[in-house]
Amino acid sequence: MHTIRFKFLFCLALLLILVWVLALVGYSALSFYRNAVRDIGERLEILPISLDISAEIEELRSAFDKIDFFHQQRTLKPLLLALDQGTNLQKTHFENLLSGFSLSLERYAQLLQGQLEQNKNDETLNREAATLHEIRLILEDIKTKTGQEDWASQRTYIDAVGEELRKLRILVGNIPKYQLEGLNEYSENVKNRYQTLYSLTIFTGITSAILLSVLVRLGYVWVFRPLSVLIDGSRIIASGRFQHRIKLNTQDEMSELAKAMNEMTERFQTICADLDRQIQIRSQEAVRNERLASVGFLAAGVAHEINNPLASIVMCSESLEKRLEPLLLERKAGEHGEDIVRKYLKMIQTEAFRCKTITEKLLDFARTEKSNREKTDLSSLIYGMVEMLAHHGDYRDKEVQLSLPESLRATVNPQEMKQVMLNLLTNALDSISQGGVVRVKLYEKSGVAHLIVEDNGCGMDAEVLQNVFEPFYTRKKQGQGTGLGLSITHRIISDHDGRIEASSPGPGKGSTFRIEIPVNV
Repeated sequence: MHTIRFKFLFCLALLLILVWVLALVGYSALSFYRNAVRDIGERLEILPISLDISAEIEELRSAFDKIDFFHQQRTLKPLLLALDQGTNLQKTHFENLLSGFSLSLERYAQLLQGQLEQNKNDETLNREAATLHEIRLILEDIKTKTGQEDWASQRTYIDAVGEELRKLRILVGNIPKYQLEGLNEYSENVKNRYQTLYSLTIFTGITSAILLSVLVRLGYVWVFRPLSVLIDGSRIIASGRFQHRIKLNTQDEMSELAKAMNEMTERFQTICADLDRQIQIRSQEAVRNERLASVGFLAAGVAHEINNPLASIVMCSESLEKRLEPLLLERKAGEHGEDIVRKYLKMIQTEAFRCKTITEKLLDFARTEKSNREKTDLSSLIYGMVEMLAHHGDYRDKEVQLSLPESLRATVNPQEMKQVMLNLLTNALDSISQGGVVRVKLYEKSGVAHLIVEDNGCGMDAEVLQNVFEPFYTRKKQGQGTGLGLSITHRIISDHDGRIEASSPGPGKGSTFRIEIPVNV
């Protein structure tokens, strides 16, 4: 995984390499230009001096020829004073020219030495230096010979100086040739170096263009395209398409950001789905509560109206039974009319009392006044209800497992909570077969008491779950239930500012009822 910092440093390194290469090529070109200008200037500076030396050697030769001429004439006419004066004059002139030639040669030697220090391997300059050395030796020899007082009047010295001047003239004549050769060689070197520098510039330009293209490509792949994907993905998600996921394979912080945004979107979807589910549940509860309120209002009126006829029916059946008692005793043995009459009268009384029980439950269901609440130990309350049901004949072979704290006190109506536990436990025990298990769990979390009643019985389908708290809705056999137990339970829990919900994986997979009640209502 390469971080953005690594990628930034990598791109920066490429950029520095590009700048360094361009700077190096530019510096090389400037150095080449500077050296070329300097070398040409030095060669142009030494060229006039070499020409001056050539001219001076010619003047020396001319002056020496005059000295030689006067000496020859003096030999022929030794008594002429003018010849002696001419010879002395030419001798002085020759010596002055020789001094000037020496000075010019020294200036030439200094410039040549400077060129040699910069171009030690230049063969032309080395040959030119060797020639200069020979010229100096010859010049020293000439100075030695002309240092004599009467050298201009002695034939031996004149001939020796003439020979040295001839050699000196030949050597000095080679200097311009060396310089021309040096200029030609330097021109070839400049051309070669120019071609090398030109090729290097072309290569550097191509390399720089490639590096710049790579840098732009990396910047697009590593920075601009991921940013574009993030921005486009964010806009798509912001438009409401929460199923969209941002896909980045950059393996850096941007990829982690995309992953975090995807996780945030998933959590947001989960929260939205949960909110929708809760809104649906709350809407159903609101509709149910409104329906329960309507049913309760209707049930209160109907119960009062039904109780009076039921009381009359019971009273009349009991009175009829007492009046028919003497007549039934006079019946002959073997006649079964007595049993039939008694049976029907008992049935009338039983069903009337059953109707009375239903109306009483309707009145309890419709009662909305504030109940008296007190601090109650829910653990003890639940344990007591389980103990009471354990002695019931229908529930003796069914197991109830408890997971209760030692004490959990809440502000509730004890009688109403007993009714809640009775309804939940009886429904759970009725739904399981022999050997079935009902699990009751109680605990407190964040000031809320959580009560869970779970069984492994017949379970519920979606239709039953939707209507389980509706009044008069029941799946029990005819005559075994009124369908008001869970409705009353729901009303009691709502009055305690709590909530109850039912869940089941499906038919035959058991059911679970969850209750949440604030500890301090």
